[in-house]
Order: sequence, then structure tokens, then C-alpha cells
Amino acid sequence: MSRYRVVICEDDPTTLTLLRRIIEKIPGTEVAGWPSVGQALLDIERSKPSLVVLDHMMPGATGLDGLKHLRSTPWGKGIPVLLYSASDIEEAAYREGATSFLRKPAPASHFLSRVKTLLGVTE
Repeated sequence: MSRYRVVICEDDPTTLTLLRRIIEKIPGTEVAGWPSVGQALLDIERSKPSLVVLDHMMPGATGLDGLKHLRSTPWGKGIPVLLYSASDIEEAAYREGATSFLRKPAPASHFLSRVKTLLGVTE
């Protein structure tokens, strides 16, 4: 049984694989990855993950669109969300309810540290 479940919404397969590998270094963590906001939101509603990592620049709905939708639902209000984007949208991310923002590309160690903090992992 997984202690943590993380949903990543990232349309670039290489980045998705990299983020998944980084997060899976945390013992007891299950990671699901989705290439679109719509697919990720369906999973989030069903699984109520411990953390959501959203890319912003996505085909169709953006990460900010997904964040707005998530925060407008009873099931999505309390889930921590890390918006991870190359776009300069930090202020907008926090205004829409992001728990944290990280600018791409971030060193793997920095990304892992941020995820651990958001999950409440102490070592």
C-alpha cells in the first residue's frame, strides 16, 4: 500500500518520465502521469492524491485552467498543487490557489525537496 499518491500532469513524455523517477525516490510513493489536464482531473477526482504537479503549457486546457477547476470543486480544494512551469506565471499560480510554484527547469534535487516538503516527508 502506497503512503503517498502523486498525480503529474505533463504533456512532454521525457519530462514526465524524469519527474516520475524523481518522485519515486520517495519510499511508499505511487505516481500517476497524464498528458492532459482533463485526464489528470478525472484521476484526481477518483483517487484524491496527496499532491498534484501541474505543467502550465499544455495542449487544450492549461495548468492554470486545471488549477482553477480543481479549486472550484469540493474534492479539489484541499489537495496541495505544485505548478511547475517555464512560463512566468508565479503570481497567477498563487492567485488561483497553487500551494507552490517552481520554475522549469529546476535541478532534480530542488524539485525533490519541494515535493517532499509538500507531502510532509521528513527524513
